[in-house]
Amino acid sequence: LQRRLLLHPRQLRVGRLTRPLDTATTFMLSGPRRDFDPGLYKQEEVNLNFDVSYAASDTLNIAAGTEWRDERFTIGAGGRPSWEVGPYAAQGFVSGSNGFPGFPDYTAGSWNRSNVALYGDLELRGRDDRWSFGGALRLEHFDLFGPTTNGKISARYALNPFVALRGGVSTGFRASTPGQQHTLNVQTTIDPETLQLVDSANVPSTFLAATLRGGVPLERGVPRTRWSIALNQQIARVRLLGRLSYYGSWVDHFDARFVRGPDSPLLNGRSIVDLDLGIPLGESVKLSVGGQNIADTFSDRMDLFADIFGLPYSQFTPWGFSGGYYYARLNYGWGG
Repeated sequence: LQRRLLLHPRQLRVGRLTRPLDTATTFMLSGPRRDFDPGLYKQEEVNLNFDVSYAASDTLNIAAGTEWRDERFTIGAGGRPSWEVGPYAAQGFVSGSNGFPGFPDYTAGSWNRSNVALYGDLELRGRDDRWSFGGALRLEHFDLFGPTTNGKISARYALNPFVALRGGVSTGFRASTPGQQHTLNVQTTIDPETLQLVDSANVPSTFLAATLRGGVPLERGVPRTRWSIALNQQIARVRLLGRLSYYGSWVDHFDARFVRGPDSPLLNGRSIVDLDLGIPLGESVKLSVGGQNIADTFSDRMDLFADIFGLPYSQFTPWGFSGGYYYARLNYGWGG
């Protein structure tokens, strides 16, 4: 049984900022308010699992299990000065505490989602260990989305003592969490056209402002395709690991949500290569040399963001936006 609790800090202390944080809310006799209670986010998760495994023979292993999961997301309302409209709103200032307005009382609440799953898998291998085959199946029911069925098959075949081929195919499903469905958050950002500070917000898809723009209740997630090929070669004591990953076309979600909307461009996918070479230098010392994205591959350039924010590449690039990463690592172990 697992239980996890995540809390957003309740108190927001802003008294040391050089300019008043409260430009639109209550003005106290001593000046603009600087201390706020913005409210809280609370995420609670409870997992209960039961798993069994049985070796039916020297070549066949069977496993099965069940899982129950409950998630609860809570928004606690902030103090009224952190979100209400104050006397400076008429001058064009935003409402609430500047930079991070609090959560209004009408957004407060608690929402939960539960799901139960049954799953099983089997693995069959040859007596000489040259080949293996695996299959898995997961049946799951979400109280909000209904039933889902997902599976995976995988296989491995050794061509010789040094080279083996391995592959797999699977389906998947990711349900929207209560937090994704009900989060309401306002933050200050830069308007890319006017370069002025403006408020932007993440709101539930069923929130009034969202429904006026076509928002509907969140539905089943849409699967995405990604594939990778890995080579793990051991020659004497030297080990080589290589991985080729392909990421399909994608859209910068910040651009799609806050800047160009439906006109945001579809960015091209890329193939990314990672390499790692392990060389033992002694019984307890090993040298590892390699790199991630060794070809230093970037996504398509986004000139609009480069001109405004100084970001030529999307910070949401699936394989990262920092280019190649190279390393040399020396490991020393002792005590057995």
